[in-house]
Amino acid sequence: MTLTKLTIGVAMAALLFTVLIAVLAKKRMKNPLISYLQCFTGALFIFSGWVKAIDPLGTAYKMEQYFAEFETTFEGTWFSFLSPLFPILSKYAIGFSVGVIVFEILLGIMLLLGAYKKLTAWAFFLLVAFFTFLTGYTYLTGYVPSEPVAVIQHTNGESKQLLLSGLDTLSTEGWSPVDTVKVNFFDFGYWQEYKETNMKVTDCGCFGDFLKLKPKTSFLKDVFLLIPALLFLFFASKMHQLFSPTIRGSILVASTAGLIVYCLSNYVWDLPHIDFRPFKKGVNVVERKEYEAEATLTKVIGYELTNKSTGEKVNLTMEQLGEMVKYPKETWEYEQIRSIPEAEPTKISDFAVENYKGYEITDDILYDEGYSLMIVGYNLVYDSVKTKIITVLDTIWAMDSLMVNDSLVLTQRVESIEKRQIERRDYFWNEDYTKRWTEVVNPVVLEAEKAGVKIYAISKPYDESAVDDFRHTTQSAYPFYKADDILLKTIIRSNPGVLLWHNGTIVNKWHWRKMPSFQELQPLLVPVDTTTVQ
Repeated sequence: MTLTKLTIGVAMAALLFTVLIAVLAKKRMKNPLISYLQCFTGALFIFSGWVKAIDPLGTAYKMEQYFAEFETTFEGTWFSFLSPLFPILSKYAIGFSVGVIVFEILLGIMLLLGAYKKLTAWAFFLLVAFFTFLTGYTYLTGYVPSEPVAVIQHTNGESKQLLLSGLDTLSTEGWSPVDTVKVNFFDFGYWQEYKETNMKVTDCGCFGDFLKLKPKTSFLKDVFLLIPALLFLFFASKMHQLFSPTIRGSILVASTAGLIVYCLSNYVWDLPHIDFRPFKKGVNVVERKEYEAEATLTKVIGYELTNKSTGEKVNLTMEQLGEMVKYPKETWEYEQIRSIPEAEPTKISDFAVENYKGYEITDDILYDEGYSLMIVGYNLVYDSVKTKIITVLDTIWAMDSLMVNDSLVLTQRVESIEKRQIERRDYFWNEDYTKRWTEVVNPVVLEAEKAGVKIYAISKPYDESAVDDFRHTTQSAYPFYKADDILLKTIIRSNPGVLLWHNGTIVNKWHWRKMPSFQELQPLLVPVDTTTVQ
């Protein structure tokens, strides 16, 4: 699915709905263009809200990314007083997520019905303006360099900027650095050339995981939506209204209740009923990871040369490399031009797991033959943690040599015992959370282990002592590994969540509230079709 195909589909649906209004409720249509825009924007908002309602946690995680980025951006600026607000907002990200999703879909319904015309017009304008700000911010951060900018000055008084890493390649004749600036978003004068890698939030999440849009595309989409938003403000009186006020109000009340329940069902009580993410049921992760490794490879097809003094750019193909002697590195910067990859990488490409000895065990997991149950607990929830200073004893050993029956024997003896103080962190684990492991997950996986199924758990990185303490608290005898928390959140929207693997294929996955009994699990422990699910 692409944005173009989606737009065409929404446009056709809006046209059909507009025609139906013209035929069945002609007297209610005051302006065909305004009615069509109501139908188009209403259908678009309902659809974009629905694909997010399928996975409210995904939108919540995206909000957490934005809140973290805003906290960093506002620090050290005139808006620094706002920075402490964002960590607080992050704690309630899921509530904001459900609220925004429900509001977006309700607004789409209100546009279709023509309910509360002035209120709807203003609400639509403000929401689109808010989305435009978010997508615009996301896109424009591509101009904010991730490394410091050096300000250099020539003996003739001329000054210019370049990335700190570029100082090594710059001809120093007559130039000297005068300042180094760590660039904030609001330091507009130090923005550099646009690079996607500069962005901390790489997509806005407008359509959840259903459709990933480039930040620039998302921004332009929202700028386009400002056109109908402004038209609604000026021509709210021309908007059509369907049904009576009582019926419209009843539809909105019923929709609100239904949407809230639907959102909750997709993360509180169960997994999203449609899985748009790469780690879906039936996917052969091994094959997909290998495919992405090949498909995302690029090759150098040429070079872009930039004159350091004038900014002039010259493109050379690989066949023209012999001409590079005309462009010495002292005065020209070289940048590779690479081919476009055949496929965009997904989070499967980032699948990497380590044990607490620091060794990567990704292949051990993916190429393990037979069945295994992966327990994903991306956040081991604790109520508090206290730091204590404790005293430990260090034993220092010495080696002695003894002659025994004409043979030299080495022996150890205690030379001294020294006291040493160390810092220990005591975790007080959340009781409700640990019960998910002790009362729901562990009884099933322990029976599965007796049947020959391999068991292991993965969480985000913690101190090894914390993980050992959690294992002891929950009586989890199986090994714990660590991985990036964003990867784990992508794998399953449950904490903890359980996945059944077979030869690198995800056979099934469960929310902890929907954990099957071992008797229900047994029928799945048969050979499965490992055909890759694209």
